[in-house]
Amino acid sequence: MPPPKDPEKYALYVQRQSESHKGQKSWNKGRIGVYTQESIQLMKQSHKGQVSGFKDKKHTPESIAQYKEKRKNWVIRPKGSKLTEEHILKNSLGHKGQVPWMKGRKHTSEANIKNANAHLGNTNRRGQTHTELAIIKIKEARAKQVFPLKDTKPERILQIALSLNNIKYKKHKLFQIGREFFHQVDIFIEPNLVLEVDGDYWHSLSEVIDRDNFNNRKLFELGNRIIRVKEHLIKQNVQEFVESLTFGYPFMP
Repeated sequence: MPPPKDPEKYALYVQRQSESHKGQKSWNKGRIGVYTQESIQLMKQSHKGQVSGFKDKKHTPESIAQYKEKRKNWVIRPKGSKLTEEHILKNSLGHKGQVPWMKGRKHTSEANIKNANAHLGNTNRRGQTHTELAIIKIKEARAKQVFPLKDTKPERILQIALSLNNIKYKKHKLFQIGREFFHQVDIFIEPNLVLEVDGDYWHSLSEVIDRDNFNNRKLFELGNRIIRVKEHLIKQNVQEFVESLTFGYPFMP
């Protein structure tokens, strides 16, 4: 859009336009899915090649002050609050049928270079350290994540066998085994039985054995019975192992 020849007349024109639309209800308000995919594509084509009227311009101090004053009356959702179910549904319906603008497309090499240059000099937190409180919070949040995301095959075999024998269990129960240490056990059976399924290779490594012994000791101090069973034993005869649980299977201190 070219700049107005007479700024004063243009300002008066804008004011009259604004006043003429006061109190009018938008034709699209409250309607969902009004635009078809064809009309959206037509609108995109009609704006191709147009240069933004604000390109290479900056806000004046007066417009910045006006924007800040207007922002004071905005209702901002408190940090940490959650959207209501009605709001989530409204957002979902508002985006229904829309195709992401970047779907099936790739950034050009020029765009990649531009993005890379835009982030040059951003150090993020490089060279900085977290506070002790932040470190504890990060550890607590990380402890609640399940690693790996999928159970291993021996774990799934054992879970199925427990279910077939009507033994109730919990997966990945979290235990705090120290002031700053947490551990998720593979399977927990009430009231205090912990089952750990150990892979034949990884749990034969010296550093992993040391870690397992540490976890065993801490879990035992919390009043739990710990049974560690090797992967190959589960694959050979899982039913025999599950039946042994009801006959006082020896536990590890």
